[in-house]
Amino acid sequence: MSSRIVRLWQQVIDSLQQNNLSRIIKCLINEHREIKETVGIRAHFPIYRDILFVALDRFNRSVDREQFDRQFQQEFERIPPRILSLLPQQDCPPKPLTIACRRIFLPLDML
Repeated sequence: MSSRIVRLWQQVIDSLQQNNLSRIIKCLINEHREIKETVGIRAHFPIYRDILFVALDRFNRSVDREQFDRQFQQEFERIPPRILSLLPQQDCPPKPLTIACRRIFLPLDML
């Protein structure tokens, strides 16, 4: 793994500890940004998934998933429209139905 990637994920962990999802989202968007003839976002795993995975991996059961979802939604809504238009649908916060299903069918522990 390159040192750039290690630094990026260390920034994600540090920002999670500081409860700063806005910084994480900006870092990941910048990481995925691609500038050729036009500015775009190259294919990547969902930002939400990446951040939640690191949070759960690092902090285990101390992560309040409902609070995480609310905070991610708030920070996502603050992204400027010109950037939002570049992001694929997969980067959007989970839909209310998804969150409701999680409440019904969890707790499923991540191994």
